[in-house]
Amino acid sequence: MNATPSTSLFVRHDYRWAMTLFHRTRADLILAAVSAFELFRFLLDDFAWSSPVHVIYLTMHGLVLILALVRRKPVTVDRHLGTLVLCGISYLYPYLIIPLWIVREPEPIAPGIGITILAASGLFSLWSLAVLGASFGIRPARRRLVRHGPFRWIRHPIYLSYFVSDAGLLLAGFDVVLVLAFIGSWAAMTARLMLEERILQEDPAWRSYVSHTRYRLVPGLF
Repeated sequence: MNATPSTSLFVRHDYRWAMTLFHRTRADLILAAVSAFELFRFLLDDFAWSSPVHVIYLTMHGLVLILALVRRKPVTVDRHLGTLVLCGISYLYPYLIIPLWIVREPEPIAPGIGITILAASGLFSLWSLAVLGASFGIRPARRRLVRHGPFRWIRHPIYLSYFVSDAGLLLAGFDVVLVLAFIGSWAAMTARLMLEERILQEDPAWRSYVSHTRYRLVPGLF
């Protein structure tokens, strides 16, 4: 969650962002490699273009790949082992859900509504990611504080989209084991966003931002 409107990747008018392509960290390259693998895996899938949901998530992987190659270097990074574990759980849990879904064969509840929710949450996540731009990261870090787009309303819109998409997935196919997996991932993501805020508090604009954008995920609740 870090970038001002004047320096967002998508509105910058200078060429300096391109120079960062030649100064990538190991974390950037790992993220780019994972995103490239997912992108090509999606493209080779027979269902890649079969529904709007697939196209949305395909686009998201492509955007993450680009951001991994042009994102800003952080001012501060949380390098604690516990934080790394939380980030790993929250980032990799979709890779657990897919085989679980295949093995468990969940019972459909309202598949049409579930798919619609998945598409809507995917679009919201894609918008949030585009606004975040070159300040995107996996580990809690301080780059530039984002205060526009969906970040005007809540401080962690991408996490909200994850929670909503999981709810849509459960409507498409319900299973108790899947619910337990989601609860574990939600707990990890909630702890991760709290660690992110601990880092972001170092930003001079943080106090002003929090006074205007009071809620982390759900306006009026949290």
